[in-house]
Amino acid sequence: MIQCTLTRMKTADDGTKGLFRTPKQIFNSLELPWRNNQANFSCHSDGTYIFKFVITPKHPNGVFMMQDSIRPDTEIHAGNYAGDTTKGYKSDVLGCILLGEDQDL
Repeated sequence: MIQCTLTRMKTADDGTKGLFRTPKQIFNSLELPWRNNQANFSCHSDGTYIFKFVITPKHPNGVFMMQDSIRPDTEIHAGNYAGDTTKGYKSDVLGCILLGEDQDL
């Protein structure tokens, strides 16, 4: 298990940009826009969370999954978009966290 911290920098209808801090590295993060922490529709609140590497039928090579949240099925996976699809934006997530090296704030 690994303890990580999420910090929001900017949220808009095309997604929420922020920082994802692990004990050894900082990544840029992208999540859905803030919609009151609603499952499958919103980014998570700022905070520190525990993630565990798990093997699932959907992810036979493994994925990091949030463990200590009201939304414990949250995954960290690849993707490029995290917009509000009800407003016409693209999205590769249903409440998950995307990590990357670069972002345009």
